[in-house]
Amino acid sequence: MKIVISELEKKINYKLKRNFKSIGIDTAQTTGIVLLKSNNEIIDLDYMVLSYKTKDHKEIYHSMIKSFEKIFEEDYFAVIESVFVGFSRAGSVELAKFGAFAISECVKKDMNYETISASSARAKFGIDVRKFGKGKSKQAVSEWVKNLEIDLKDNNLVDAFVLALLGIIDGLDFRSATDIAKEKKAVKKMKLKKKKGKK
Repeated sequence: MKIVISELEKKINYKLKRNFKSIGIDTAQTTGIVLLKSNNEIIDLDYMVLSYKTKDHKEIYHSMIKSFEKIFEEDYFAVIESVFVGFSRAGSVELAKFGAFAISECVKKDMNYETISASSARAKFGIDVRKFGKGKSKQAVSEWVKNLEIDLKDNNLVDAFVLALLGIIDGLDFRSATDIAKEKKAVKKMKLKKKKGKK
């Protein structure tokens, strides 16, 4: 799939990096992976869904690690989804392992990477995750992606696309809005203290 950079920039209100490669990884029992590769005018979009039918955790770990080994390339910037700790703590621990496998592959291949939660990633684009009601955030992300005229039929890919897109944004701060606001507040406080000290 090919995307015209200038048109996408207008829709998302972000400047995108040229001649850059980004990979977004949404790890789960069904893992979505989106690869973006830009030149001066076009982004090439490729994707894959890794689905593990087995219940054997060791088999899943082995398959996932070997898949990441083949897919991840040194010249890509990786954006890996952080785990949301929900009601099922055991499920969250399992998802955390999957994310750790992706991080491990980045470290082994000396790849630059960032981690970000799904909610923070979606918030960077102002996606209204409550639009379709509770528990239907993927549907909202899917609609947002469709509005960009990008056709990803599998909902396991839409968050991976959001992650990969964050990776190709020029000068993006991956911290949450709360963390950014806290730092701004602290800097403001420090400046006020310095002003008072000079008087």
